[in-house]
Amino acid sequence: LFFYFDFTPRRNLMTDTDYLDVMKTAANTFATQRYNPTIGSYRAWTNTSSNPVTNPSITASTTNPNDMVFEVNIDMMMNMELPLYVGTNGGNPDYVDYAVAHADRSWEELVRADGSTFHVVGYKADGTVDYKRTHQGWQTDSTWSRGQAWAVYGYAMVYRYTGLERMLQRSDLLFDYFMAATAAQTDDFIPYSDFDAPLDSSNSRDTSAAAIVASASLDLYNMTDDQKYLDAARNILLSLGSPTYLAQGTSYQPILLKASSKWGDPEVGASFADFYYVEAMMRYRALFPSTGDDPLIGGSPVEGQEDWYLSD
Repeated sequence: LFFYFDFTPRRNLMTDTDYLDVMKTAANTFATQRYNPTIGSYRAWTNTSSNPVTNPSITASTTNPNDMVFEVNIDMMMNMELPLYVGTNGGNPDYVDYAVAHADRSWEELVRADGSTFHVVGYKADGTVDYKRTHQGWQTDSTWSRGQAWAVYGYAMVYRYTGLERMLQRSDLLFDYFMAATAAQTDDFIPYSDFDAPLDSSNSRDTSAAAIVASASLDLYNMTDDQKYLDAARNILLSLGSPTYLAQGTSYQPILLKASSKWGDPEVGASFADFYYVEAMMRYRALFPSTGDDPLIGGSPVEGQEDWYLSD
C-alpha cells in the first residue's frame, strides 16, 4: 500500500526531487508490471502456476500484466494514490487515467448495488469476468469489513485527486453501508471481521476497519462539510480510545487491540489499525487544533481518563 501523510510533512514531496523520482520510478513499474489496458485495472499480485481460486498465492512467476490469471481485489483501491500523486505532480499524466479506469472497473465488478463489496474478481484475457471469490472474508457473497473500509477510503481519495463527482458519490454509498452494517452488529462503532458471518469466535472484531473509516470520514468531512462524516469519525475515535481497544497499560506492542487479519483468524495487532488510527488523529488535529485546555478527540482520550490526551 502507498502510505503518505498529507498533513504538514517535514519534507515537501512535490519539491524534493529525490522522493519524487523514486515515486515516478515506482509508478512506472506499477503500470508496466500490473496495468492491463484491456481490463482497465491494475492486478493485485503477480501470477503463479497455482490455481488462484483454490490455492491463491502471491509468489511471482511473471511480471507481465497480460498474462492470466488476472485478479483484482478491493484493497487495490488504496494503491491508486501512487499513480494519482505522480500523475498530478510532474509524472506521466496517463497514470491518472489508469487510476480512474481502475476505480471505474472496480466499481462495476467489486461493488454490489447496495454498496457492499466483494473481495476479489478474476478476469479472462478478453476482459470479461471469470469468477469472484474471497480470501479474507467469510464467503464470496459476504462482505469483509476491512475490504469495505478500503473502498470507502479509496474512492474518497480518488475524489480528492480528481474532483470527479461519481467518486464522491461512490465513497458516500460505501460509507453508508459500512456504518449501517456496523450498527447492525454492535453499538460501539467497531465492526466484526465480516458483516454477514455469524457473531462467533471465528468472526473477530476489526479495529483496523474502524480506523481506516475514521480517517476516510475526516477526509470526506474536509471535502464536503457533511456533519455525518465528522460524527462518525468522532464516534469511532472515542471507541478506539477506550480501554476495550487501546493497548495503553498493557504489554501489547501495537497501539490498538482487537484487529483482524481475516475472518476465521484470532484477533491480532495490525499495522493497518495503528497507521490509520494515527492518521485519523492527525487529520482531526489539522481540522480542530488543540486549544490546550480540553482533551482532543484527536488524542483519543480514554473513557474514564478524560484528563489524558496526546500532547503536542
